[in-house]
Amino acid sequence: MYQSPMRKVLTDVCHHYKIHPFEMHSAERTRRIAWPRQLIMYICSKKLGISSGRIGTLLDRDHTTVLYGIKMVEKRLCFDDEFRSGASGMLILYGLEDKSKSYQHGQILKGLSIVS
Repeated sequence: MYQSPMRKVLTDVCHHYKIHPFEMHSAERTRRIAWPRQLIMYICSKKLGISSGRIGTLLDRDHTTVLYGIKMVEKRLCFDDEFRSGASGMLILYGLEDKSKSYQHGQILKGLSIVS
């Protein structure tokens, strides 16, 4: 059975985090739901090149919420070891692991003005 690339990301992330896909559409904002939802936003944007509006439609969210979610994933990849280790399987699956490592090392240095 065919799944659109966005649906596949949603299904893969939900399976990885042991969450039912319908929970991604809920209003719940606990870490257990919000972090995987934001990871879906990040993968759909960075790997699939899908607009924030389309991602928002998939997840019943506004496009500005999607932009915020993507930014939060980028920050967590830099500073949150728990998030990075939990998300690493999905990042590897979608070929984004190298980006995670660059956030981990290079972006922190940029933030400290050590690297121009």
